[in-house]
Amino acid sequence: MNKILKFCLSISCFLPLYVILAFKNVLGIFTLTQEEKFSCQSFQFIYNCCLTGVWVILFIIGIIGLVWFSKQFLKSLNRSKEEINIVSAENTTSEYYFTYFSLFVLTFFTVDPTCWVDFVITIGLMALIIIVYLQNDMYFINPILNLIGYKSFKISYSKLNDSEKIYNVRIFSTANLCKAKVEKYYLSYSPHDFTICYDEEELKKFKKRSNRKLKK
Repeated sequence: MNKILKFCLSISCFLPLYVILAFKNVLGIFTLTQEEKFSCQSFQFIYNCCLTGVWVILFIIGIIGLVWFSKQFLKSLNRSKEEINIVSAENTTSEYYFTYFSLFVLTFFTVDPTCWVDFVITIGLMALIIIVYLQNDMYFINPILNLIGYKSFKISYSKLNDSEKIYNVRIFSTANLCKAKVEKYYLSYSPHDFTICYDEEELKKFKKRSNRKLKK
C-alpha cells in the first residue's frame, strides 16, 4: 500500500469529526451579526468560512481513501489464491474500536472550532494520531472501514493439501469468519500490505462486477 493511500485512509478515520466541526463553523457564521458577516475586516467570518472549507476538503480526501482502498481490496480477489480450511477465527475489530471511539469522543466532541486555540489543539492531536497511524501501518484500526463492511481477523488455518500444519495470519474480510458457513475459503496475498479471505460466493460476485464493467 503506497504512502498516499495510507495517508488518505488515516484521514478517513475522522470523517464524523469533519462533519461535526464543519457544522459548528457554519453555526458560527450564522450567529454573527449582518454587519460582521459582510464586513471584509471580520476575522470571525473569514475564519469560519475558511475552516469550513478545510473540513470539507479533509472529508473528500477521506472518502477518496475509502474508495481507493475498496478498489484495491477487490483487485486482490483476482490475484493468485490459496485454498484453505479455517481452523479458528478471532474478530479483532472490536479490540480497537471502542478504544478509538473513546479517544474520539473525549478528545474532539468538546472542541470549539470557532476558537482558533481549539483549532490549533485539534490539528496538533490529529497530526500526532496520523503520524502514529502511518508509522505503524494501523489501517486495521479504522472504524469507518468497519462501518462500510470490512472486518479484521486473526485466523488459524490449514492448507487443503496439508491439514496437519497450522498457519496464523491477520486478514481483512467482508464475511463474518467467526461463523464460517463453508469448509473451503481462499486467501489472497495482496501487494498492498494486507491479506484477504473470502469464499466462492464472494469471488463469483466480484467476477460478475468485473464482467459488467468490461461490457460497459
